[in-house]
Amino acid sequence: MWRATGLVFTPDGPINLRNEKFRADPRPIVEGLANYTANFSRAYLRHLTVAGEMLSGTLLTVHNLHFFLDLMAQARAHIEAETTRRGMAAWIERYEAGLK
Repeated sequence: MWRATGLVFTPDGPINLRNEKFRADPRPIVEGLANYTANFSRAYLRHLTVAGEMLSGTLLTVHNLHFFLDLMAQARAHIEAETTRRGMAAWIERYEAGLK
């Protein structure tokens, strides 16, 4: 049987949508990250994941790919503006704070 892990990446660290706290969460995975998965709530994505629906893997993969593409675009912009150390340090600090 196919089973999605439910792991998605956010600027505040990774989250596992299998967790019970997302059962009634109406928010998208990441506010302001424009991709197709943003049309669905965390609760619905959790439901798909827990139910073993293949759509879950597709939607979560779309989100994770957009997340990393957005991250690389931000890194590229900081490299071009020569603000890499300062700009990305703030991003890394936010991400690592979510790991705690």
